Amino acid sequence: MSVEATAGEVESGSLVDRAYGWLKRSIITNELPAGAFIDDAKIAHGLGMSRTPVRDALRLLQVQGYVEVLPRKATRVAFLNVEDMRQIYQIITALEVQAVSLLVNRRLGAADIEPLWLAVAGMRDAEGGELPEWHSADERFHRALLQLCGNARLATVAFEHRDFVQRAHLVALRLRSVTKRSTETHAELVELIAAGDAPGAYTNHLGQRTRMEHDLIGAVERAGLRML
Repeated sequence: MSVEATAGEVESGSLVDRAYGWLKRSIITNELPAGAFIDDAKIAHGLGMSRTPVRDALRLLQVQGYVEVLPRKATRVAFLNVEDMRQIYQIITALEVQAVSLLVNRRLGAADIEPLWLAVAGMRDAEGGELPEWHSADERFHRALLQLCGNARLATVAFEHRDFVQRAHLVALRLRSVTKRSTETHAELVELIAAGDAPGAYTNHLGQRTRMEHDLIGAVERAGLRML
């Protein structure tokens, strides 16, 4: 293989990564909402690249379930139904409560768990304000929790599922008011982690995740939304 060919492959790969990142981010944030048809030519033009890397990125997103290809090769953002949400929440809960146990057993110092306190502070600041700001702080909390657990493979799988359900999660949050209790439960978890209380931290997080799943899915069902 020539050096020129290798460089071309690297460049092509980076373009696919760029297109993939833009598309996935747009889907997760609902800039490309469920059901939206994707114009690969328009996206390629906007990103300053050919259609090939955009199409390659869309194929990867199709495998991951973010988009679906319809007859005549039209591509649109895939819908999530309530059962999809329930199953993904169950996976995230199982992974996160395990992450909490691992994290407590690592006996990290105050400086190490500072990202958790910073996220809680962000949630407190956002109470009564804009929902996206609270959601962003909440997402930082859970990602920090996973990053600190010491199991990179567990964290990677959990990140993938959090990414996948995030757009539906934000829609569901809009149907349910964010309470001070939601934020303070997160703060209590950090205190339990800092104290090295593994059983208490496990019980706290399992309870918080179970309530969240019940409340959000209940809100979606009461709103009569079958697909998100």
